[in-house]
Amino acid sequence: MRVEELRKAIDTALSTLSSPSQEDAEKAVRDLLPPASSDAAALVPFSGYYAITGIDVFPGAFFSIDTSVGYVNYPLTPKVTIHLIIPKIVINVSLDGTKSRSYPFDDGGSFDGKKLIIGDAVNVTLDRTYDEGKLVNLKGTVENAFVTGSTNFNPVDLAVFAASYTSIKNKTTVTVGSSSLQFNSQNVDAFTYNPSMYVANFVAGGFYYTLMLGTQGPCGRVGFILGKGLDGTTTDLVVTTPSDACLASLIP
Repeated sequence: MRVEELRKAIDTALSTLSSPSQEDAEKAVRDLLPPASSDAAALVPFSGYYAITGIDVFPGAFFSIDTSVGYVNYPLTPKVTIHLIIPKIVINVSLDGTKSRSYPFDDGGSFDGKKLIIGDAVNVTLDRTYDEGKLVNLKGTVENAFVTGSTNFNPVDLAVFAASYTSIKNKTTVTVGSSSLQFNSQNVDAFTYNPSMYVANFVAGGFYYTLMLGTQGPCGRVGFILGKGLDGTTTDLVVTTPSDACLASLIP
């Protein structure tokens, strides 16, 4: 899901409503977005890249669960705010390590916490059991080929990075909540987050921003922001959780 798609759905949905309730407004936004499977939220923790092997599988083959979570915190009135969390998942498969095919989970996919099924293309079991660095094991049929595989990757929920971050370059601030985002103390009404890449995308002040979250030495949690304006102007800066040790490590 792209942040532009999310913002367009919000603007289009609300332009047709007159004094809507929170429930009506949230339903109107959801109705304009691609249909979402009720099982998607359960599949998000299994997001990542799985190397796979099998008789009909070639070197470089992979199975990936690509997730983008859309967050909406849109103030409808001074007393009513639309809150939505919308996970969008695409399964990507390559049996020859060269060409890949994509299967949107919302196109009839199901997941019961173990078994992932998408039509006749995917029928695999995902088992979260730690084994020498492997976090999740995969087994089943993919495009009529029996495969096994595993992933060493673990998605990270947005809430793990919840903190206030500040740039020592120009005092830009970013506040990450469990399901919200503020930029320079202003609410970001719609943004997306990729739990496998730890990357959020949002629009503010005429700039399209990419916020990359992670950790760094004495700073603990940090972020790196790339911004591009409508006029082609670009900006980049590091934001950190404030501490003397962190600031000392960043100053040459």
